[in-house]
Amino acid sequence: MLTEYDSIGKWISVIHRQFQTYINQELKEQDLNASQFIYLINLFQEDGINQETLTSKMYIDKSMTARSLKQLEKTGYIRREKSKTDGRAYEVFITKKAQAIRPEADRILTEWNKLLAENINDQEIISLIHVLKEMSDNVLTRQKDIPEASSKKKRKKAKIHEKKSKNRQKI
Repeated sequence: MLTEYDSIGKWISVIHRQFQTYINQELKEQDLNASQFIYLINLFQEDGINQETLTSKMYIDKSMTARSLKQLEKTGYIRREKSKTDGRAYEVFITKKAQAIRPEADRILTEWNKLLAENINDQEIISLIHVLKEMSDNVLTRQKDIPEASSKKKRKKAKIHEKKSKNRQKI
């Protein structure tokens, strides 16, 4: 029987904090932190992505994305350009400096995943990933079901959460 000390959220939080510590230690010399690293990983997969799409894809707050991208731009890892199709939007591109650390980023992620999966068989990993996706869907669906308020901002947030839930189901 699970106790309050064995909560799912506790262990997800512990792993998340350990990941941040691991990444921060590994990237100390590159002047990067774990928060910025996750943006680079996504940009390695889709260079030139719209900033709002990146935010939605990562399930992160717009202001957090803006702060992290500003720092990445300041340190020379990315550049942002106004979208040619939507003058209000920005597209985000990695620079040569970011491309130069990609092998190191791949190595760091590979080592982290090996550490996490140590003594766990492939079927257990597949099951765990499935369960974590289901949990994420539960949370995103719950957020979507919160009654719409009259404010435009809250209606927009509800639409974003619905889109995120749909995106999560595709993964």
